[in-house]
Amino acid sequence: MRVDPEVERLRAAYAEYEQNVASCRWDINNPGFREMRNERDRLTLHLLQRHGLCPLDRLDILEIGCGEGDNLLRLLSWGADARRLHGIDLREDAISRAQARLPGVDLQVADARKFSTGPGTMDLVLLHTVFSSILDDQVAKAIAGQITTMLRPNGMILWYDFFIKNPVNPHTRGISRQDIRGLFPGFDINLMKTTLFPPIARRLGGLTPVLYPALAGFPLLCGHYLGMISPRGLPAGPAEGRGRKPTWSRWRPTHEVTDAGQQNAHRSA
Repeated sequence: MRVDPEVERLRAAYAEYEQNVASCRWDINNPGFREMRNERDRLTLHLLQRHGLCPLDRLDILEIGCGEGDNLLRLLSWGADARRLHGIDLREDAISRAQARLPGVDLQVADARKFSTGPGTMDLVLLHTVFSSILDDQVAKAIAGQITTMLRPNGMILWYDFFIKNPVNPHTRGISRQDIRGLFPGFDINLMKTTLFPPIARRLGGLTPVLYPALAGFPLLCGHYLGMISPRGLPAGPAEGRGRKPTWSRWRPTHEVTDAGQQNAHRSA
């Protein structure tokens, strides 16, 4: 059987990450790392509400590259239906751990280029630092094509990935807005800049509650895009039949960038 070089590279890269998981770089006890994660969660829930995707139990949701199921667990806590959640990953060990944490959720070891739930079956597809880990352009395009096929006509993609190359990680690359447009032609791309550069965030220590929001208010210090990718022409607000009108919280997203290239900076109230 022919070994796919990109698949093998990805598995080797994640095996290397596993060896470093105990380091301070991913230590949940680090205040800066914890705030990066919490900020992303607040923004994600805000986006789901804003785009009329709540209540989540009405949606069929797929996460590509689900790992051990952290994001799927979060969706469950926000009201998603386990029977309508799906997750795939290349790593058997990660899927095994996810299955132990997520009984009733459809979790599979699969190559995203070949996996499908069927045409027009998904309301929402989660892509959490997926394409930055794929260095082969043809593999990336094939996965994007599968995602496009699985989406319903009013389905959406929830995107979170970094757009600046990590100079110390040869296994990744930054994914620009132009790259995203190339992967999903014919889609509207609405993104915001978020997540303070991790090397800065991890060094904030006890001053994190004060310094993190202040520093994250500067777009030049943020390295990730978070937002929704949707079929062109789909209303940005609540989608018909998807549930109640979204609730706007006091906390607002920062550095929002639309597909037209406009940027609107918002500060938390």
